Amino acid sequence: MASMTGSRPAGSDGSDFWHRESIAWQHKQSCINKSRLKFDIVIHSMLSILMFIRLLPCLVAFLGTSSLESIRKWDVPNARPWEYIWFISSLSAYLGWKAMAKNDTILIKQYIIGSVVFGVLPVLYGFVDQGDDFYDYIMNKQQSSKMLGFPAVLIWFMFLAISAQIHGLGLYFSIQLIKAWKPRKKKTK
Repeated sequence: MASMTGSRPAGSDGSDFWHRESIAWQHKQSCINKSRLKFDIVIHSMLSILMFIRLLPCLVAFLGTSSLESIRKWDVPNARPWEYIWFISSLSAYLGWKAMAKNDTILIKQYIIGSVVFGVLPVLYGFVDQGDDFYDYIMNKQQSSKMLGFPAVLIWFMFLAISAQIHGLGLYFSIQLIKAWKPRKKKTK
């Protein structure tokens, strides 16, 4: 017991509990990378909305809807195949969002696979597909098409650069989450 006037017994001031008050590494990493991945998925969702708006005239023309005739007249070139495939990656972003609620490693692995197949590979194909047009624009200022009054190749390259960063960071954060969510193995003697 501690006396009112005397010294306190050793260990009764709470200083011996510092090792119990620290947060485990995996919980810190999980919290940090969850917030980063959520932000990444929000940015990915915004890009998906922009891509949907960009694909809307082609989709309306494909479906043959006459009530949306004004959308067909937008000043955008026809969509490239990689744009349709990239748009599917928004479904994998949804899987990543759902995985964070319950620390579900199966869903986060599906997010990784979906991001690589429907996100990274179409972006790489887009860089290859647009490479010649970009080179012609840089060297000769020749543009094959315009999008809303701007050279389409520049808009495509900006989109590809942003989406490459988004997918790269999303993959990194999700791999870090898988590491943090794995159960710790017991040390064997």
